Amino acid sequence: MNISKSDQLTPGELLRGLKLARRPQRVLGWTLTSLALTAGSANLALGNLPIGVASLTVGTGYALLLTVGYRAVAARQTTRICRPGRATLTDEFYLVETDLERIEVRWSTLRRLQETDEFMLLHGAKGAVAVIPKRAFEAAELAELSAFVARHDKAAATGAH
Repeated sequence: MNISKSDQLTPGELLRGLKLARRPQRVLGWTLTSLALTAGSANLALGNLPIGVASLTVGTGYALLLTVGYRAVAARQTTRICRPGRATLTDEFYLVETDLERIEVRWSTLRRLQETDEFMLLHGAKGAVAVIPKRAFEAAELAELSAFVARHDKAAATGAH
């Protein structure tokens, strides 16, 4: 594989990509939020004011974190990531170059490669995620990249990485 593209990720794409990459954590977060809000309401109805207020506060805090938190993370990264640049993808690594930085990452260092309807998501260490919009690729390039992602994920799952 040797694909090189010039493109610019939009802030909306960055936010959608980050949300997709963190979907399992977001589902857990919303489940905990629902439980905290339900417990708070039940405790208030039963007259247990301190636990009811505490549970409602925790539930509201989670809800704010899950909505405003992702937007804040994306907003902080927008000025650095959403710039005109060039991405090069080979069998060994991917490289992203903008006027601010040059980042080269070997595929073998990534925890997971994920394909969604809109993006290729490259999961690195400590929760880092690179969001690559599929719209930037021609059909043949996208087919080649999709096959590469499928092979990489299969190898990672079996430990043959």
